[in-house]
Amino acid sequence: MSCAPGTQLESCAALQRRSDSSKLDESDEMDEIILGCQMTMKRVSANDAKQRFGEMLDAAQRAPVVIERHGRPRAVLMSFDDYDEAERHKLVALKRDIQVGLDDLKAGRAHPLDIDKIKRNARKKALRRA
Repeated sequence: MSCAPGTQLESCAALQRRSDSSKLDESDEMDEIILGCQMTMKRVSANDAKQRFGEMLDAAQRAPVVIERHGRPRAVLMSFDDYDEAERHKLVALKRDIQVGLDDLKAGRAHPLDIDKIKRNARKKALRRA
């Protein structure tokens, strides 16, 4: 398996290596899903995760585990290192986006927000949904 072009997460390859050595049994109602970096994650029901929490913690050290309720993904259990890395990537992206905005302001490519107009548009959208 290989990461998709442009994948931002450096841990993709590490997650792939860990997913290959998963201790979770395939017979325990576990499915595999494909992530953006084309590696697999285990899926487990919330009830199974509750009953086998220690095993889920161990599995999360190798690859994220999707926890489902009524067949829908509700949470992801992942290692602290992977979480920390994802947070660092988000912070880098946020800083980059803020800098782009500041550069746009300096270059005159941005206009001040009209808060009253934003509120009016939000009310219109809310009324349409009701």
